[in-house]
Amino acid sequence: MTRLREVVHSRLARWLVLGILTCTATARSCPVCYGQTDVQTSQGMSMAVLLLGGVTAGVVAALGSFFMNIRRRALRGGAQATFAPKD
Repeated sequence: MTRLREVVHSRLARWLVLGILTCTATARSCPVCYGQTDVQTSQGMSMAVLLLGGVTAGVVAALGSFFMNIRRRALRGGAQATFAPKD
């Protein structure tokens, strides 16, 4: 079992090194990372950040509303389940 583990680790290491060496040109191609932004890119990124913030706030608000509804029902005495079997 130890020999198999060594073979797997050596092959994994080779693939990782090969992947890192071949993908460096792709990683360097992003002009935003180097501060070379134009107006359209800046506006697009700003809108994306606002959209993600809005979606996050919407989900948090929906969860808060759901739990407040559960709390309100519990304080009222709870609603009877409509799917409960009747005797």
